[in-house]
Amino acid sequence: MKRSSPAAPSAITRALRELVLLPVQLYRRVISPALPNRCKYYPSCSTYAVHAVRELGIVRGTVLAAWRLARCNPWSHGGVDELADRRLFRDRHRHDVDPGAGGPAHA
Repeated sequence: MKRSSPAAPSAITRALRELVLLPVQLYRRVISPALPNRCKYYPSCSTYAVHAVRELGIVRGTVLAAWRLARCNPWSHGGVDELADRRLFRDRHRHDVDPGAGGPAHA
């Protein structure tokens, strides 16, 4: 049985996501330019939050953004932390395929 791809979010859902992201957007436009660059992660925490909410929805995106902010502290090593590399809320239906093996990759 073939699974259908998830439907595109409705206009109302997209509007709600942008409303939830409004404080982040205000921070990025008003507060952030007045502060020196100091984020230990790439992409920055605000960029990560925007991508998470837009790609995963309000609840899961907000949880991931909050977890990222909790990890962003003076004792953190930082580094590259892409949304696609997350461990929480992984896509259950996505399988990494090793083209040479002809099937799912085994770690």
